[in-house]
Amino acid sequence: MSYKPDTVVKYGPWIQLNQKSLQHIHDIASLGLGTAAGILRLESLWGFALFLGGMTAVNGCIWFLLTEGKPGQYFENPQQLIFLNGLGSGVAGYAMMWCLVSALVD
Repeated sequence: MSYKPDTVVKYGPWIQLNQKSLQHIHDIASLGLGTAAGILRLESLWGFALFLGGMTAVNGCIWFLLTEGKPGQYFENPQQLIFLNGLGSGVAGYAMMWCLVSALVD
């Protein structure tokens, strides 16, 4: 049996820990972006454009910087997990912080 340095061994608890860490990053990023939208007093589509652009930038940093372009080593289904799962849960926290900070700034 030969050793291949590119062979990936996935260990279940580490995959789950990576998913939990990714969820924390998405939550913090969405709350931070909501705070920025509230401070900038963005309205309507501009606010959601900030969310989509900011989350795309965060997800790109995760993809290229944290996983060094090899997210399959750290996640089971990286495209869905990194790019799609964070949007659904993050938009609620984003909208909450956006409204709260907008009300406080007024």
